[in-house]
Amino acid sequence: MNAQEYEMPADLVVDASGRGSRAGAWLSQLGFPTVSQSTIRVDMVNVHRHYRSEPGLLDGKLAVSFTASPGQPRSANVLRQEGGRFSLALTGTLGEEPPTDQVHERGGAHRRTVGVRRPRGGRSRR
Repeated sequence: MNAQEYEMPADLVVDASGRGSRAGAWLSQLGFPTVSQSTIRVDMVNVHRHYRSEPGLLDGKLAVSFTASPGQPRSANVLRQEGGRFSLALTGTLGEEPPTDQVHERGGAHRRTVGVRRPRGGRSRR
């Protein structure tokens, strides 16, 4: 690869790498003025519950993810774990909070809106 340094003029530069970004510190170290920042609050709420797995669960996949999208601020992730277990994670943003008390029992409506059926044969680990 032939790396070459060049300038790219811009009226606006957006650093969307997240809250761990070091771009501001790097620019300050290079002598540039402190950049203005704005934050967009998404009010994200995650709830998790672990279940014992049974053969055939997830059809051999390690994980299944149902992602949020415009107009659908809910998501879900099902992750296979060691010891014959799996984790169900429900997420809501912008005020669409999944239930935080009984993910399995009361989370059914939240799961169904993102396409997750009740875990087949999965038994709750309390």
